This record gives sequence, C-alpha cells and structure tokens, in this order.
Amino acid sequence: MLKVSVIIPCYNVSQYIYDCLNSVTKQTYTNIEVICVDDGSTDDTLQILEKLKQEKFPQIQILAQKNNGASVARNFGLSKSTGDYIQFLDADDIILPNKLEKQVELVKQDNYPSIFVGSAIEQDESGTIVKKRVYDTTPDNYWMNLLNADLGDTCANLFKKETLLQVGAWDENLKSSQEYDLMFRILKVDSHIVFDSNINTTIKVRSSGSISKTNIKDNWLRFIELRYQIIHHLKTNNIVFNESIANQIVFDAIRFLYDYDKAKALELFKTKLPTNFKPQQSKATGKLYLLLYAVFGFKLTQKIKSLI
Repeated sequence: MLKVSVIIPCYNVSQYIYDCLNSVTKQTYTNIEVICVDDGSTDDTLQILEKLKQEKFPQIQILAQKNNGASVARNFGLSKSTGDYIQFLDADDIILPNKLEKQVELVKQDNYPSIFVGSAIEQDESGTIVKKRVYDTTPDNYWMNLLNADLGDTCANLFKKETLLQVGAWDENLKSSQEYDLMFRILKVDSHIVFDSNINTTIKVRSSGSISKTNIKDNWLRFIELRYQIIHHLKTNNIVFNESIANQIVFDAIRFLYDYDKAKALELFKTKLPTNFKPQQSKATGKLYLLLYAVFGFKLTQKIKSLI
C-alpha cells in the first residue's frame, strides 16, 4: 500500500496549527505519517505541537531546528520520512478529508507521476475566496504552465519522493521562487506529471509574514533569472514551446523590476531578450503601453509610465 508522508514546516503558527493538523489526521486515507518541523519558532508553536501530540494527535512526529526557513525545514522532514509520495503542507493551510485518498488512486492509475498537480482555492483571513485554480483539462504544454508559475501549489500537489531525492529537493539558498525552481529541476529529469480538477486544498493568504511582500527587488531578479534558465533549457533541448509568450513573461517581469532598479532592468532588457523583441498585449502590458513602446522604445516608455 502506497505510503504518503505529510511534512509541515512550522514557524510562529500557534493560531493555525490545530486546524492544519486536524485536517491531516481526518484523512480517509490511512497509510500516512505526519512530520511537523518547528523552524525555531519564537512564539509557543513548539509547546502547542507537543501538547497536541500528547492530548489530541499522538500519531504526529515533531522535529525541531534553529530558524533556517521553510526549505530547510522541508528538507529536514523529507530526510526523516518513509513515504513513497510527499505532501508538503504549510501550517496555515488545510486539506479536505479525502484529498490523499483520491490523489493516491489517481497516482496509481497514471503510473506514478513525478508531480501530481492538484486544484485549490485561496482564502483571505476573513475566509473569503480570493482565487480558484482549477485544472479542468490537462494543459497542451506544461512547460508554458511552469513559465507562468501555474503548476498547482506546493500544498495542493503530491511529489514522488524518489524524484525529489534525485534532484536534491528544495534549494535552501533561494529566498523566493523555491517551488518553481524545484518543479523545473524535476521536469528536467522526469516530465511525467498529472493534473486533477478536484479542489481538495484550501490555501490561506495572510496579509503579513509573506516573503512575497518583502525583498521585492530580489524576488523579481530571481523570477527573471529562473524563467530565462527555463527558456534556455527548452531551446537547447529543442522542446516545443511558445517563445514569444515566454519572452513576454520575462519582459513583464523586467517592467516590474524597473520600479525598484532601473539600471538592472535596462541591463536585463538588453541581455535576456532577443534584439528584435516586440512586446505583446498581456495582463501587465496594455494597449497604451504598446503604443508608447512603438514610438519611444523601452527606456523612454518606462520613464513616461513612471510619471503617469
């Protein structure tokens, strides 16, 4: 019977961890292990975990480390896991009772993919649904999904442990884009992935405490570099993809970076995009911008837009 290891990194999540663990221990699939890794919490998260283990969830394992970040905590939990597949779960997110049972069934039916991509909803702190990500059909080109950061979510997906170990699991040096970096490395060695339309995960979006709202300049730099690496890999290996859309994704990111580092954005525009690049209309680049670009080019258009 296929075993699933649920790995939960925990950092200052005392008000969330009960609901998270409750959702895991109520799974209809029984062959699971639950590993909580306290990442040097400064609140009473570790004490609450120990109390919950004693009084409510005796089956959970508790590991503790100095504060080194979620990637280090996930890798630590992974090193202690014994499952065939890994469910990474953030401590403020929850999974529905039949998530693992349904996904394990589909994993078996589809010959054990490296990544099982699940659908999910995102909720804000008031419980309002702010986003749904549903994969009704299997994408024609999952590489384009990767470039668009649209291959599920860490907590909605299942990962084959064998493949995780093969690629070295989470890059502990990255401060952002860790999930997409991991998926990129997985797809380079095993591109067998499966998509599921069933929504079995609720992701909580917090207004504070997210790295995506800090270090914005460095986040965009990592985003651009990773997407450029993906494009280079696809071209080098003659993998079919829509190069114009891929370049547009990089261009839109360079535009956002311009607000935080003009010189670097201009440098990347020259070095990361084709010399004959022409932007297309997208969610970030509208008709007015395209008109200005056609007349003034990138540098002057950015200056004009910054004044509007």
